[in-house]
Amino acid sequence: MRPQASCAAGSRPMHKSTPDLVDACTMFADNDTLAFIWVDADLMVRDTFGALAAFVRPDQPLTDSVPALFGFEDDLSALQAESDRTLEIPNITIVTGASRMPRINLSVRWSTGRRQYLILVARALSRAALEQELQTQVRNRRLMEMMLLEQAEAIRETNQTLADVNRDLAEFAHVVSHDLKAPMRALRYFADDLESSLSDPDAGDPREHLARLKAQSRRMTSMLSSLLSYARLERKDEAVDDVNTGELIGDIIQSLPVPA
Repeated sequence: MRPQASCAAGSRPMHKSTPDLVDACTMFADNDTLAFIWVDADLMVRDTFGALAAFVRPDQPLTDSVPALFGFEDDLSALQAESDRTLEIPNITIVTGASRMPRINLSVRWSTGRRQYLILVARALSRAALEQELQTQVRNRRLMEMMLLEQAEAIRETNQTLADVNRDLAEFAHVVSHDLKAPMRALRYFADDLESSLSDPDAGDPREHLARLKAQSRRMTSMLSSLLSYARLERKDEAVDDVNTGELIGDIIQSLPVPA
């Protein structure tokens, strides 16, 4: 039987203001997505709605049509005292003759006002669909693990780069501190010689000392410019270049004070 104007209340007509709800229920029922069964307190089938419940025989015990409900009689009776609770019976198979119905889920509630059970019959996911969903979840988890591994590797590389940069900065600070001390000492020595020559003619020509003082000042300026240029360069492998050792030794000698 199919009530003509009811979706979830047996043969009782629904309110006229809910035609969309009736249409929606009918659409799902016609597509074998869900169905409804009404059963009295003695577990006798009174009415059905939807082709998915076609295996149920009206005016017959519910357990004759749904053998999977054997053993649930006490649970069903308990619903009469707890009308706000739903009994869920998932993923069962119904065999009718030589045919096998699709796997279904049953949701049972007790209607105190109607003194009947209302059973919602819903198509369950097939085993293939369940396996596909499981495979999808496993694949997503593996992808997430791969992303975490990639992020961990990126963090490790970043930390290594930061460690290299910090080491280079420490080396650079050491070089700057060491190399700038030499011209600073030379400037002090030549300034002392210039001061001595101004009061003692035997201490040498003041103009010669002044020239050396200017030379060291230019040398220090050149060193500072070179260090700043080096600091602005990105980190790269060391370069090899030719050096005139004669000129280098000469510059070193010129930067040293005249021995006593």
